[in-house]
Amino acid sequence: DIYNAVMEAFLSQDIRPEKVVSITSDGAPSMVGATSGFIQFFVKEIKHQVIQFHCIIHQEALCARESSKKIDDVLKDVTKMVNYIMARALNFRQFKALLEEVRAQHNCLLMYSNVQWLSRGRVLERFVACLDEIRLFMNEKGQKYPQLTDM
Repeated sequence: DIYNAVMEAFLSQDIRPEKVVSITSDGAPSMVGATSGFIQFFVKEIKHQVIQFHCIIHQEALCARESSKKIDDVLKDVTKMVNYIMARALNFRQFKALLEEVRAQHNCLLMYSNVQWLSRGRVLERFVACLDEIRLFMNEKGQKYPQLTDM
């Protein structure tokens, strides 16, 4: 039980519970529940209110994990398309000519490397900057990527 574990820790460290003025929790019912949450039991014990803070680190970690999965999915699709263009000499020359013809901001795409994870952002930025040209090129080549129409 959380309450007993905390009180035991306070006693073992010679901390007087009534000196506590704030508690940070993850917002779980076992911590903040109105009838059986740790904070309610603790406030009854110390006989004064405490300032409650909600820690968002756990939520940030969950969000980062979920967004990382989505970014990985996007990177897989982007890598397939970039490799189709860059890894074949003819495609590369034709795409480069297309970029020059339309006076695109960039003259080629960047390839993604798992070793250099910081390159993810640059690869995606360049891909988005050349998105119209990539769509046009893939259509001309008969390459169907439904992801390109979702953007």
